[in-house]
Amino acid sequence: MPYNTSWYDMSLYFLCVSTNVGFVNVATMLLVDDRTEIIASALRKVADLNPQWKPKYVMSDFSLAQISATESVFPGVLLSNIYFQSLVQLLLSIRCKVGQNIVVALLLNLSTISFA
Repeated sequence: MPYNTSWYDMSLYFLCVSTNVGFVNVATMLLVDDRTEIIASALRKVADLNPQWKPKYVMSDFSLAQISATESVFPGVLLSNIYFQSLVQLLLSIRCKVGQNIVVALLLNLSTISFA
């Protein structure tokens, strides 16, 4: 049972890289908000630690702030967005209009779809 004694309005980001054994978390960023400048500043600090690292591909949530920050720090990178969470939020926002059972069925079907 959560006590709800502390609430922090901060965003948590993980930077993972693909290896021969899967994805490995290489940076964890706890940011004060989701503005492009804040995200870009955190990404620049990570990029400055390893200047020869130039990612070819980046996958992120469908967030204009994340996309803009990534493109400014890593120019020329190919972005792939994750639309699943956006679709889940959309379906959850309309569940009262279409009924709980339909939304659950749609969510189960969406979990098998991969967007690239």
